[in-house]
Amino acid sequence: MARLLIVTDVFPPRVGGAGMVPEGIAGALPERVTVLTESLPANAAAEAAYDAAQPFRVVRVPPLYGKVRWWPGKVRGLLQLLYNALYIRPRASSRIRAALRGVPFDMVCLNTPSTTHWLVPLLKRRKPVCR
Repeated sequence: MARLLIVTDVFPPRVGGAGMVPEGIAGALPERVTVLTESLPANAAAEAAYDAAQPFRVVRVPPLYGKVRWWPGKVRGLLQLLYNALYIRPRASSRIRAALRGVPFDMVCLNTPSTTHWLVPLLKRRKPVCR
């Protein structure tokens, strides 16, 4: 049976419907699923308690996407693109590589592609890990 890596930016204990789907899949196949999600500093204690209670592996990394809230109009969109490309993604990429070292997976499921699409080349380059 194939091993699955689910990548999402919304996962319990955070509230959101997008987090319920990967939680359901991981709960049904706990020995075959690893969930890669973002960790928010404000929720660190709740996330640690939730992760410890799960039968599947949860890997948390720094935020996968950032928003610029302090500039109006079209300039904000440009600043948000630059902020994500030059700060958020390089920081998250290095942590993801380190966190997934030794984690076996055959398939990847992007649960929230609007914020995780940039991970595809990073995850494609990984060599398979055999158990």
